[in-house]
Amino acid sequence: MTKTVLVLGASSGIGSAILRRLAAEGFDLILAGRNPAELDRRARDLTVRFTTQASAVHFDALDFESHPGLIRECLTATPE
Repeated sequence: MTKTVLVLGASSGIGSAILRRLAAEGFDLILAGRNPAELDRRARDLTVRFTTQASAVHFDALDFESHPGLIRECLTATPE
C-alpha cells in the first residue's frame, strides 16, 4: 500500500525540493498551494519523472475558514 503525503506550500522552492525527495522515495503526493496552474504542472512532472501519483489542490493559509474543507478533500481524494 502506497502512502500519500500532503505538502503545503508545494509551489515554493523548499516545497519543490521536498516533493522531489518524497516522490523519489515512492510516496504519492497531494500538492497544496496558492498557484493552481503551477501545482498542476509540478504534479504532472512528478508523475512522469518518478512514476508516482500526484494531484494538486488550492490552499491559502490565510483563508482559515477553508482549512477544514481542504482536510476533508485530502482525506477523500486519491491522487490522479
